[in-house]
Amino acid sequence: MNEVLQALEEAIPDCVVKMDTLGARMTLKVSSPIFVGMSRLARQRHVKTILKPWIDSGELHAVMLTVDEGESHE
Repeated sequence: MNEVLQALEEAIPDCVVKMDTLGARMTLKVSSPIFVGMSRLARQRHVKTILKPWIDSGELHAVMLTVDEGESHE
C-alpha cells in the first residue's frame, strides 16, 4: 500500500502517517497541522476522500482511522 502512503503525503502538508495493513484492512493514523480547527468528522472526511479510489476498487475494505493535529498542537 505504498501508493496510499504516497497519496496521503502528497495531499496533506507536513503529515506523519502510521499505517498497518492486513489484506484489505488498514489501521491508519494521520497527523498534520492542517487539521487545526477542523472537527473530527471533517478531518476523517478529508482523509477518506484521499482513500476513496482504493475503497471504491475494493483494495481497502475496512479502515480504522485516527486523524489529529500532531503532537505540537495537542
